[in-house]
Amino acid sequence: RYRAALVDWDGTAAVDQRAVGVLLAFQAELRERVLGPVLERAREVNPGFVHTWMLVDEPLFRLLEERPAHFLPANVPSWTAHLRAAAEAIGRGREGRPPLDTPWGERNRLRAAHPFARNLPAFLADRLAAPAHPQPGTMQTVRVAAPAYGASLRLVASPGHLDEATMHLPIGQSGHPLSPHFMDAHEAWAEGRAEPLLAGPPVSTFTLAPR
Repeated sequence: RYRAALVDWDGTAAVDQRAVGVLLAFQAELRERVLGPVLERAREVNPGFVHTWMLVDEPLFRLLEERPAHFLPANVPSWTAHLRAAAEAIGRGREGRPPLDTPWGERNRLRAAHPFARNLPAFLADRLAAPAHPQPGTMQTVRVAAPAYGASLRLVASPGHLDEATMHLPIGQSGHPLSPHFMDAHEAWAEGRAEPLLAGPPVSTFTLAPR
């Protein structure tokens, strides 16, 4: 089943692709099986030890290309067996969770909310949250996206051509839930729709007057 999703993959992390979840799960499983033993001694000394691999694809790909024998566990006869075990492992223990080959947009839904929403009842918190849009992209793509993470700014500009520059902001420019600009930028951000960087005609005016 997962093989069929991979065969049909178009190479992107679009919302309709079924292979993305399979690939990310396989990458995570490989990372732990191949690089985890490097950290084994540190974990023995400190069970709470956590290491975040920066640019993890580079060392992982190098090991998969060179396949050094001393990186294999003692009970694993070959790198082929190592990879097969990782592939078989990702489908286990998923009872009650969506299948890995669920369309990516169904699993990758960003729900952004005002910080006050955490302390409010659900019926009020929903008023301070953006709709849960299906998002293309992953944490490893240029269009970075995850259920609890997204780009805080997207900017495309070329010197001397600022009239053609675009910018995206999530949510809106105002942090006040009652402002008409609290959520007015979010739809364009969620859909990846280009909006101009340069300001247009004023739509709101604030007057600061002394008491």
